[in-house]
Amino acid sequence: MEIAKIFSIERISLRDDLRSKKTVLERLGSLLEIKNAGPSACQIGDLLASRERLGTTGLGSGIALPHARIAKKEPARAAFLKISNPIDFDAVDEKPVDLFLGLCLPEDSINEYLNLLGKVAEALEDISFVENLRTIDDKEAVLRRLSIEIDSKQGV
Repeated sequence: MEIAKIFSIERISLRDDLRSKKTVLERLGSLLEIKNAGPSACQIGDLLASRERLGTTGLGSGIALPHARIAKKEPARAAFLKISNPIDFDAVDEKPVDLFLGLCLPEDSINEYLNLLGKVAEALEDISFVENLRTIDDKEAVLRRLSIEIDSKQGV
């Protein structure tokens, strides 16, 4: 599964002023929602929060990868959120987080799900790539950069 196929410019937000994990997950829910179809933004936010209760998706270095499984019939989708001020997100390195890549993937696509998570995690280990994401203030540039970097990885 390629991130470029499940991402769009409408699912990118770059200057949000959010102050808590709850508001970040709600915002990601609204970015991942398909209007007039499938789960609502609130339901997606709840799915992300439920996954977060199982263990943090805060990878460290100011990055989190909130993700949730959705119904089989729903299309996979990704969203990117950059917030103005880093927040506590219970990251593994205990540092605050300002970059969030949210994913919703159908519950029947386990192999694709794991492969994409592996590719995303591998891409986000690249410190120069992450720092570049922090400086980009253009949605098209973010979309292009994420797609190229993540889709070039092998995954699991």
